[in-house]
Amino acid sequence: MKEVFQSYSHYSIWIGDNWERVSKELNDIILSEGLVIEKKVNCTGQTHRKLNKKEFDEKQSNGFIFVPKP
Repeated sequence: MKEVFQSYSHYSIWIGDNWERVSKELNDIILSEGLVIEKKVNCTGQTHRKLNKKEFDEKQSNGFIFVPKP
């Protein structure tokens, strides 16, 4: 099973539902696929952020379309 991102909105909802909520294994996949970006300045306690629309579109143009389910 894999998750295919149809749009930035789909990606945004999926990350919100799955990042740091499902399993460590899925978090590792999200990190390895570059679906979140490490924050350089961390004032909120969050170490990563989701991609913005421009970053998502750049990944999508390079063939980025899915994440395998663990």
